[in-house]
Amino acid sequence: MQNDKQDAKLSYKKTKGYHPNIAFIGRIPVHIESHNGNTPARFEQKETLERCFSNLQKQNITIEHFRGDSASYQADVIEEVEKHVKNFYIRMMDFEDIRQECSKINQWKTVRVNNQTEEVASIFYQPKSFNKAYRIVVTRHKRKDGQIDLLSGSAYNYLGIITNNQHASEQTVIQFYNDRGDSENSNRFLLNDFNLHHLPFLDMNTNTVYMYLMAMCATLFEWVKEILILNKTKAITMSMRVKAVCFHYIMVASTFIKHSRKIILKVFSTENYSILKI
Repeated sequence: MQNDKQDAKLSYKKTKGYHPNIAFIGRIPVHIESHNGNTPARFEQKETLERCFSNLQKQNITIEHFRGDSASYQADVIEEVEKHVKNFYIRMMDFEDIRQECSKINQWKTVRVNNQTEEVASIFYQPKSFNKAYRIVVTRHKRKDGQIDLLSGSAYNYLGIITNNQHASEQTVIQFYNDRGDSENSNRFLLNDFNLHHLPFLDMNTNTVYMYLMAMCATLFEWVKEILILNKTKAITMSMRVKAVCFHYIMVASTFIKHSRKIILKVFSTENYSILKI
């Protein structure tokens, strides 16, 4: 989160800013912690998730599935996540330590994922520093340069998703993990629709409070869309962002007029506006 606040530190992108950790359930932000820009993504992941799950449990919220990027590929993080969720899916940060295992796979399945043909397989492997073996769903892609890797003995690049889900198909695991992209969109919605790109205060602590407030506004906005849809408001969908909802429903030309000794709100719209039922 790039900014020029007085306490902002230089990030890996060589720009000053903050590095907040945000957890979402769907589009709803449920946990926010702010770190300074010089903090790597892997920093205190376990402690951050521990606090996140603790807060959710206090609200009687249980998590069935957890998705995390490669920054969560740490032994202590996975052990912590496994305590609180039924299934987890985490992108492997470094696949070099199991390339030899991939070379032993004799049968690869061909599946369609996001309109692309992928070669996939599953292996069970215990990564270094881990206490037990996990299922790893592997996807392989031919190298453009055709160069053969010494460890795997093949001209492929490999990607992996480590998971404790033993029953779902490879296609299901990959598709579910890829849906994590919608969480990235949720980040962008907070940054753009709720002004996190323009933090108003001079220090990180006060701006973190501002992030909490904007997260509350984002949650209320999702609730407002549900109310509009339940009232069968024309053209409103749950995927809409703030500007679209404003243009479709809120920003309407109107004026107050006097008629028969009454003050009446006259709305210049063809839509049938009525009191929303909650």
